[in-house]
Amino acid sequence: MSVRRMAALSVVMAAALGGCGVSTSGAERATAAGGGPGAAGSTYPRSSTTTGSSTTAPGTSNPDVANDPVLKKMQADLESLTQTLDDYWAGKVDGYQPPQAVETYLADGSSTVTCGGRPVTGPNAAFCGSDNTVLVAIDWFYEQNQKIGDTFTYFVLAHEWGHSAQANLGVPDNPNIELQADCFAGAFLQDEIDAGQLTEEPGDEQELNQSIALASNDFGTKEKHGTLAQRATAVEYGRTNRGQACVSQYGPG
Repeated sequence: MSVRRMAALSVVMAAALGGCGVSTSGAERATAAGGGPGAAGSTYPRSSTTTGSSTTAPGTSNPDVANDPVLKKMQADLESLTQTLDDYWAGKVDGYQPPQAVETYLADGSSTVTCGGRPVTGPNAAFCGSDNTVLVAIDWFYEQNQKIGDTFTYFVLAHEWGHSAQANLGVPDNPNIELQADCFAGAFLQDEIDAGQLTEEPGDEQELNQSIALASNDFGTKEKHGTLAQRATAVEYGRTNRGQACVSQYGPG
């Protein structure tokens, strides 16, 4: 795959990141996730080739992907990273079954997808365990790539494939489920950096911190992702100790 970008993580978050929280809970064990590029309502098979990609930037009147560098980069990153995540977890979990599709919709509800037969709306990106799919409000995802940068793509998708790994491992729903997915994300990122699949560039650390802050909530209730400090600690723990340690550190107990 082509070499992509990712950040080194600092456990100490910048104070300026406060107040960035956005709810990312969803239906049927749908938890913060990444998604695929293209028109709302599109379905992308799990392969390195996406189909049905839109040439209009979500939420804009831009008619040409080539004239929108943010959308063009987002499409390229999503295509390469989803395949990398599939391959990574296939090498870590025996019999790993990756998400079957990446499905997109619009946050305002004008275009929807379902999880377990129920419609999913709102600014969200989610893994639907009952359908084994990844769902994303593509206009919201595009907006965050504009505001934060491309590191948003890497963290969100790595977190979501962490939930896919949990589903394959049979991890039950529990208060640590989101932090463990963060831990798995950190393990993936560091493993791929060490393997030369991802490279670090200036500015990526701040983008990663902002990405973590976006989905941070009060910890302790179902579908909550943990505080900013808890999430940062979980990602760093995964990067330092790797995936197997995440199983025990953030297990159901």
